[in-house]
Amino acid sequence: MRGGLLGGNSVVLQNGSLVLKNVTLANHGTYDCIATNEIGQTTASTLLKLAGCPVSAKHKMTISWYFRNQSIHTVPGLKYKLLARGRVLEVNTAFKKLAGQYKCLASNDTQLLSASVNVSFLDFMWVPGNWGACTATCGNTGVQQRKLLCLNTNGIEMNESACYELPKPPLLTEPCNTQDCPARWVVMSLSECSVSCGKGIRQRRVTCDQLTATGTVRTLPPVYCADSREQPAEVEDCLLQPCARWNGPAWGQCSGRCVGQNVAVQHRQIVCQYTNGTSATEITCDKIKRPASARRCKSSKCNVEWRTGPWRQCAATCGIGFQSRRVACIHKRNNETVADQYCGWKKRPTTWQRCNLTSCDTSEGGCMDTTRYCALVKRLRLCHLNTYKQRCCESCRML
Repeated sequence: MRGGLLGGNSVVLQNGSLVLKNVTLANHGTYDCIATNEIGQTTASTLLKLAGCPVSAKHKMTISWYFRNQSIHTVPGLKYKLLARGRVLEVNTAFKKLAGQYKCLASNDTQLLSASVNVSFLDFMWVPGNWGACTATCGNTGVQQRKLLCLNTNGIEMNESACYELPKPPLLTEPCNTQDCPARWVVMSLSECSVSCGKGIRQRRVTCDQLTATGTVRTLPPVYCADSREQPAEVEDCLLQPCARWNGPAWGQCSGRCVGQNVAVQHRQIVCQYTNGTSATEITCDKIKRPASARRCKSSKCNVEWRTGPWRQCAATCGIGFQSRRVACIHKRNNETVADQYCGWKKRPTTWQRCNLTSCDTSEGGCMDTTRYCALVKRLRLCHLNTYKQRCCESCRML
C-alpha cells in the first residue's frame, strides 16, 4: 500500500494478486504492484474507495444504507456485509446493475448524518492499436505488428495487468515496405596474403547488388552504385614478417681437396639471412631451396700422380735388412713435385721394404761384418751389444 505496509488482513496469492479480507476504512488508499525481471520492471496502481458513515466508533446512532434511494435489504441480487457496527458497507459489485449511488443515514434523537459514494462498473478488453514500425525499409523481409491495448469500457487505456486474465488475441502482422532496395556495394572477405613473407597483396570481390521486392539479389553494373559511396578497393597491400633466404658466395675458381684425376671438391659457407642482412635460424629458410655447400669441379692442380725412384742398397749384407726408395707426388704437366695431399686420393706406393740376402750363420768359423755401418759401431763402442756384435763380428773381434 502506498505510504505504508500491507495490513494484517491482506493475502498475496501465487499469481501475484492481492486479496483483502474483512475490509475496514483503514484499507482505503492506493495499492501499487511492481513486477520485475531481467528485462526491466512495470508498475500498476489501484485506488480502493470504501463507503463509510461519518460517525465515531462508539456511536449510539441508528445507521441505514440505501442503493439508489432504496434500502439495501430490498435490492434484488445485492450481496453485502455491514462492518464496524454498520459504519462500513462491503458490497460485491460484480454486476453492472449494482453500479450507482450508495448512501448511509445515521440518526439519533438529536441529529441526522448522511454520506454517499458512487460506484461505477468497468470492464476491460484487448483491442488492436496502431501498427508498429516496419522491420525493413525495402526488400521482402519487412514486417510490422499491430500493438494490443488494454482498454476499459470507457475507452481509456489501462495497464496490461488489468487484462491479465483475459485471453490475448494473436498478434496481427503484415508485410511492409515490399519494394526494390537501392543498389549497394557488397564486399566479400579478403583472401590470404599472396606471399608467405614480406610485402604482398590481398584480394576480394566487390559487386554492386540490389535486393528486389521478391527477395532475389540482382548484380548490376558499378554505375548503379556510384551515388551510394565510393567503390571499395578490390586489392590491398599486406605486410608479413621479413623474408629469409639462403645466402652464400659464388663458387669462383675451382679449389679444394683433390679427389680424383683433375677433380677437386670445393666448399663454401651457406647461411640463412633476412632480407635486411640479419641472421636467421636455418628452420626459417626453405630446406628444399638450400644451395649446395660442396661440389666437384675440374682442377688442373689435381693432374698429379705418384712417382717412385729406384730402391736403395739393402742396409744389411746378410740376414734380414731394409731398403727404401723415394716416393713423390708429381704434377704431370710440368713434372714438378707438389705436396703429398694432392695425390691423397690415390694409394701411396711403399717407401721401404725388407731385403733378404745371404744367411748370417757363422758356425763354420767364418767371422765377417754384415753391415756397412760396422766402422761406426766400433767407434761408438757398441760391440758389447749382441745385435751389433753379431753383425760386426770381424770389426768387434779386433777389440
